[in-house]
Amino acid sequence: MKRCVSSLLRAGLLLGPLMATPLYAATVAVGTCMPGRVSFDSITDAVEGVPPGSTILVCPGIYREQVVITKSMAIKGAASGNSAYPVIALPAGGPVANAARFSLACWSRTRR
Repeated sequence: MKRCVSSLLRAGLLLGPLMATPLYAATVAVGTCMPGRVSFDSITDAVEGVPPGSTILVCPGIYREQVVITKSMAIKGAASGNSAYPVIALPAGGPVANAARFSLACWSRTRR
């Protein structure tokens, strides 16, 4: 029995780090204005690729995308030299509905 428990503990120590998701917040960039940082090509890729609590620094430019944020994070515009701040613009095809159903019924008041 002791040998079995010891084997399970060793296996858990070896495989545990491989199965874990990132736990620590990161600071990453979108664009090319910060070559020393991990960077993404789009804001959406950065939002999907960082753990909760991270900070995404967006380099100057126009980003035509619709970003869906589902976890806690900070997204900040980064100035680079004389360049303007980043702009998030509508995608070429316009906005896309990303909610199947939306209701505010719980907010209604009933009069007596």
